[in-house]
Amino acid sequence: MGRIEKIRVFSRKQAEKFDPPKGKCYAWISITTPGDEPAYIPTRKPYDVGIKRLSFHDIDDGEAGGVDINGEPYVAPDMQHAREIYSFVRWNIMALDELYIHCDAGISRSAGVAAALSKIFLDTDEEFFKTPYYPNRLIYRMILEVHDKQGDVGTHP
Repeated sequence: MGRIEKIRVFSRKQAEKFDPPKGKCYAWISITTPGDEPAYIPTRKPYDVGIKRLSFHDIDDGEAGGVDINGEPYVAPDMQHAREIYSFVRWNIMALDELYIHCDAGISRSAGVAAALSKIFLDTDEEFFKTPYYPNRLIYRMILEVHDKQGDVGTHP
């Protein structure tokens, strides 16, 4: 324990059906679309370290502005989201074996978060820049920027 061994990405549907392995301590980062209900995330006590829930649209560079199908303004990922994600992982790092991240499709938002955290904690983001992933580069860059500013300083989320 004390170093993340694996970071996995899921769609919301996969996450809601996933049965976490016994004996591995894990945490979830749950990303939903604004206006959607929170995802049901199965837990396995005492191995479940926690869930960080966030809500933002899959908006990448240059796509800010606009409205969703309900006429509500898009919520782009921002630096506050990036700080919350980074702080959550830093705060829990000593207890984590695995980190699970989901968004609706498991392709862009969660892959962008996973790529950044993999680069920081596993020294490579390569896995999340291959098919089937298409990482959201905006949240990816923001998490790396937060890491560059905060370094190894862990703060409570």
